[in-house]
Amino acid sequence: MNPVAMTDRSASNARRPWWRLHVTTLLALAVVGSALGYCESQYHYGSTFGTNLLSTSQFGEYGWPLSCLFELTTTDNTLAGAGKTVRASVQSDAGVAVFDLAAVLAMLISTAVACEVWRRRRLAWWQFSVRSLFVLTAVGAVVATLYSNVIHIGWWRSEHYPDGANIYRCGLTGGLFDPIPWYVATAMLFGIGCAVFTAGWVAWNVSTTTWRFLVRICFMNRQEVAPPRAGPTT
Repeated sequence: MNPVAMTDRSASNARRPWWRLHVTTLLALAVVGSALGYCESQYHYGSTFGTNLLSTSQFGEYGWPLSCLFELTTTDNTLAGAGKTVRASVQSDAGVAVFDLAAVLAMLISTAVACEVWRRRRLAWWQFSVRSLFVLTAVGAVVATLYSNVIHIGWWRSEHYPDGANIYRCGLTGGLFDPIPWYVATAMLFGIGCAVFTAGWVAWNVSTTTWRFLVRICFMNRQEVAPPRAGPTT
């Protein structure tokens, strides 16, 4: 790659303030935000039961990654009703809604941070270093592990989750009858990967900054305790 172009790129990234996002970051936020809106508004079919032969009840949920809105509908199966919904009740869980809002904000902020960190590197956006490959491999492994396991949140107890809540496949599965499209799942997994990358990036920077601060304090203390050296004698 041309070193002059690399220098110009580094200078432009250095001049760009932190709040001025790159166009690719805005596109990534639009894609992830659209996927989040789809997952939040997607109806998840629950159990269907009937108290008698004349009517059936359907239980459904809304929300991501936890269900914060619950809907119970009753359908009239008689000839006069012709399968019409005669009663519907909606109940929300404020605590879970706050959790979902925090998860959405964290994913959006993480997407912006991860994209800006990637764009402000010294290399071009399409180039990879050995460290970048290791980081991407680690992030992919963590996301795959989260997607393939059930995340149990035992400390989050509410009226609808008295024993804690479970997140199946990162909250991207809605059952056999309402699968999430692959392009929505891809955008959501990208956002989750950005969240994992941002968490690791913040932890690394905080730990290295703390370590350098402690080393500097120890060095200053040693200088204060050490006796002054005697000058040369003639």
